[in-house]
Amino acid sequence: DFVTINSTMYFIASNGSASGIWSLDANDTLSLVYNGAAMELHGIGNQLMFLGSGLEPWVYNLSNGTAWQVADIFPGTSGSFATDFTLIGTTVFFSARDSAAAFDLWAYETGNFSVWKVEDGIQPSELTVVNSQLYFATPDELWKHDTTNNSTFVVKDINPGVLSSSPSNLVVMGTRIYLAANDGSGGGIELQAYETTNNSTWQAADIRPGFATSSPSDLAVLNTRVYMKATSGTHFELWVYESTNNSFWEVSNIQSSSGSGGPSGLTVHDYTVYFTANDGTTGQELWAHNSINGTTWQVIDLNPTPSTGFIGDMYVNEGNLYFSGQDNLVGTELWRLIFSKDVSFV
Repeated sequence: DFVTINSTMYFIASNGSASGIWSLDANDTLSLVYNGAAMELHGIGNQLMFLGSGLEPWVYNLSNGTAWQVADIFPGTSGSFATDFTLIGTTVFFSARDSAAAFDLWAYETGNFSVWKVEDGIQPSELTVVNSQLYFATPDELWKHDTTNNSTFVVKDINPGVLSSSPSNLVVMGTRIYLAANDGSGGGIELQAYETTNNSTWQAADIRPGFATSSPSDLAVLNTRVYMKATSGTHFELWVYESTNNSFWEVSNIQSSSGSGGPSGLTVHDYTVYFTANDGTTGQELWAHNSINGTTWQVIDLNPTPSTGFIGDMYVNEGNLYFSGQDNLVGTELWRLIFSKDVSFV
């Protein structure tokens, strides 16, 4: 749960005696800024919003160090499990439940601290913003909340009829949303595209032709390309879709003899996609793919113990790649990949 506000990176961690929100500033000063329960950390302007005590939505004000519960949406001990905090203008939209039933779309107005239910029982997830409009997935179809006229509706029935398209993994490229979904053509879940300007949708890539599914996930946008984890039928690998000519191809062959875990956590920095993968020998480690020359390599075997390793969340902050890693010596800690150093000889 990494967030950057004014060049300072915030994240959730524990040092054994204190658990909560930590910060790392431009001078590499590490501080515990909030000691308490915290999950699902998001930045909303100059504040942090998270799932806190009571499993309810909380806000932390960076300017004065105060924190408060936004609302007790599901009173009692069960909690609303609020998540996907997404800011548009001065309003934060999020998914939460006010009973044991399905999750609803909610809103929190930062100007007057009001909270209200936007749409009931639709199970919203993957809240995504394009041109100040809110798009999101439900188990059924792709939805939109029009912030101009305050209406919520199915924006596109990707799989027409009574069956669901099961959209997931929404990413934005300009005015277009790429996602994994089933369009009902018989090919299962494949890479789909939705153009917000004309409300059109189409299958961008059929990676696994026929009736089987390629199950694309971990979508990441790099310039005109969408990188993803997918399978053509044998094992999961890194694939790419080029939007300028509608071509797609397999990028890596890391998993050819090692199972079905595949690359995950795709994170873009400059012209390189970083991800975690298991080659069957070194365990789950940090890998990279250069989009210019097409090379793919293991960046580091952080845990040299054979067939073991752990790389968690990755995040780019101020030109640096940070990640959660385990080297089998100091437990799971915060790591930074150093791209270059200037050396002076005297």
